Amino acid sequence: SKLNELPLIVTDDIHLAFKTAYPIYAPYQSDKINAYTLKTLMQAHADLCVIAPVHQQDAIQRRYSGMDVKMAFIPEPPNIAMLQDELDSMIKVAIDQAKSLAKGHLAKPFKIKEGEYLNILMDGLYLVKEHDDGEGGIKRTRTRISDSAIILGEARSLNNNNWKRVIQFNDKDNVQHTLLIPYEHFMGEAQEALKIIANHGLMPPRQPNKKNVFINYIQDYPIEKRFRCVDRTGWHGHSYVTPSKTYGDSSGEELLFNSEMKNPYAVHGSLAGWQELSRLIEPHALGVLAFSCAFSGQLVAPLNLESGGFHIYGSSTDGKSTITKAACSVWGNPREVSKQWRTTDNALENEAELRNDSFLNLDELRQAPPKAVSDIVYMLTGGQGKSRSSKTGKNRDSKQFNLMYTSTGEVTLEEHLRRGGIELDAGLLLRFA
Repeated sequence: SKLNELPLIVTDDIHLAFKTAYPIYAPYQSDKINAYTLKTLMQAHADLCVIAPVHQQDAIQRRYSGMDVKMAFIPEPPNIAMLQDELDSMIKVAIDQAKSLAKGHLAKPFKIKEGEYLNILMDGLYLVKEHDDGEGGIKRTRTRISDSAIILGEARSLNNNNWKRVIQFNDKDNVQHTLLIPYEHFMGEAQEALKIIANHGLMPPRQPNKKNVFINYIQDYPIEKRFRCVDRTGWHGHSYVTPSKTYGDSSGEELLFNSEMKNPYAVHGSLAGWQELSRLIEPHALGVLAFSCAFSGQLVAPLNLESGGFHIYGSSTDGKSTITKAACSVWGNPREVSKQWRTTDNALENEAELRNDSFLNLDELRQAPPKAVSDIVYMLTGGQGKSRSSKTGKNRDSKQFNLMYTSTGEVTLEEHLRRGGIELDAGLLLRFA
């Protein structure tokens, strides 16, 4: 029946009790419902809501502070003339609004055990303990545990491995951190998890009792949302993932980027500024080419194309590096986005994966030995890194990426490779023109 679908209303207001069609619990006389009685009702009724007129809000919240109970407040007490439908409509609106958190709370209180709750407030985590005051009431004490942190949910990889807790907090400079902490780091005394949290600016409590409360909260807070974590930027289905934000449709599950690699991307300037810059570039063919590469990397996978790029060569004074580094500014600070040819293929493999479905620029071809250049060209045009073994001896998935890339140097790619006695396949040179 519809009656069974409604929450149990708990109220001190006798007039409200007689008027509403909701299932109701109210005192027979004018006595107030104490916390002990409410706790008993909560154990018997999962869907329960305390209702009161808004002018009683402060008193009601003080009476039931520290209890994980839904409270809703109607604008005015019911009067004789008020119709039942009008009152029930008012109650429904109040209950819907009550689904939001109480003022100052960042999340629902966490029940540690009977009579102990952790309040997750803006200024910190507070342990609330309830004691019998000897007069039929309840006395509460409050102890600060640590600075505040909230549990956003849990995440796992696309193949349902590598499960993690997702927590968020602000450090002492008010910079927000979102951490994905593997469940395996909570084994034993959870020292690995605590080290990660401390390293990002939230100092876990050192006193054993407080530390246990903190760990229990981080480990056991009920999960309401699940994420998928990915260690590669770019396209995942219809979502485009960057280290700081995910764009597009994630089919009901938000994707989170999880990697120890430094984020090369940054945001600066305005759309109007970029439009003005594009007008300055338009007359310059090499500038248009470089910026086109920077803007087109994210189109490679959706169009089912292969990675490709261009080597721009000429004298040291003709502005090659200036043009390509300006194109790097499409994605962030050119000093972070642009890389040198003089690097190991392993290091560049990591950089390519971090820029998957994006753009990479390699500067100063002459600095790199021809053999290293050959290995890098094969890797970039093939869109795949080396195969490696795991600790157990099994083959790990090789790193894969789609890219548009540019390169600069004073000689052609072919000429530089011939100096080392290396000949590249003509097909590869077509994709690294």
